Amino acid sequence: MKTARPPSSLCLPRLDGRALDFVKICAALCMVVDHVNTLLLDYGSTVMFLIGRASFPLFCYASAVAVIRAGGDGLRQAGSLLLLAAFTEPISQVARHQDDMVNVVFTLAAGCAVATFLSRLAPVWRNVIVALVPLTVWMPTTLEFGLAGVCLPAVLVLALKGERGAWPLLFVLLASINLYPLEARIREDGAGGAVQATVLYFLAATFLPWVLLQAGRRLKNDHRLLHRHALQIFYPGHMLVLWILELLGASV
Repeated sequence: MKTARPPSSLCLPRLDGRALDFVKICAALCMVVDHVNTLLLDYGSTVMFLIGRASFPLFCYASAVAVIRAGGDGLRQAGSLLLLAAFTEPISQVARHQDDMVNVVFTLAAGCAVATFLSRLAPVWRNVIVALVPLTVWMPTTLEFGLAGVCLPAVLVLALKGERGAWPLLFVLLASINLYPLEARIREDGAGGAVQATVLYFLAATFLPWVLLQAGRRLKNDHRLLHRHALQIFYPGHMLVLWILELLGASV
């Protein structure tokens, strides 16, 4: 009789309870660092910007865990996130001064729905669809991180389940989310600058989340550190606070 192999350290840990809350708190802190840099410092800190690259992959990880916990059906999670995104959008538009891009929770909501759909496809079709996603980096989009960001939770679901072929797709999507918007980046920095920036952002979006997930494995998957609605309150709340701070800074 075959004995079960211990989980490899290269596998994504499936965290829950306080361990998952630790990841969510880290994602929220990275998001705040990023938003302080973009909204209050006008992209003045490269280090803060790189720290911010870890936020979205970590939130996608939490979304993937929620989809698995729901038995592969992420539609309820998608609905909850869609309501949060719609509620936050007016605050986000005022704080970020971006009328051409909706807030990132819309991407996460779509990601949970797509994760439900892709999990029901045959692996060959699923892989073909995800492999074609990087071609969309040239397309204009109103979603942060584009279609690559929408597909990232689905591929994380596959990686958490240990399915073969998930890791190449995961790395492709992590690179792709840092390409958006490619045309604008090439126009501003040139092709060489765009490539260098993408490589640097990719490393930031993979290394820091990996370190934090491995740190989370050391915590027990019991109890909780956060109220179940804590981040739903925190997300629009921190945007509102940053907007007020921006107004106060402009009036000084």
